[in-house]
Amino acid sequence: MVCKETARVFSPSSLWSLYSMLKATILIKKNIDISRFPKLIAFIKRQNDGYKPKKSKLLTREEMDRFLKEAPNDKYLLSKTEVILTLWNCAENICHLGSRTRIMTDSLFLLQR
Repeated sequence: MVCKETARVFSPSSLWSLYSMLKATILIKKNIDISRFPKLIAFIKRQNDGYKPKKSKLLTREEMDRFLKEAPNDKYLLSKTEVILTLWNCAENICHLGSRTRIMTDSLFLLQR
């Protein structure tokens, strides 16, 4: 059965996202409302039983600094850029211009080492 195979591959939260996308698509294309299929909804709800979501690992300041300093640019330049831009965006939301400039300058300085 397609639902059982899909449930083995995707997490319950992903199943709900897929369900939502399929529901909208099928409603538009075929004018069928799959929300009226109680067995499908019950099946997705059962997939939540005993499910424990994976926690994302958060990097410490030291780990980020180490990554920016030591990771080879030829392999991780895009990731390093993403880290710097993320830091810049965070700083932009909570700091004034002087602090943002300092953080960006410090980050670029770390890359040059």
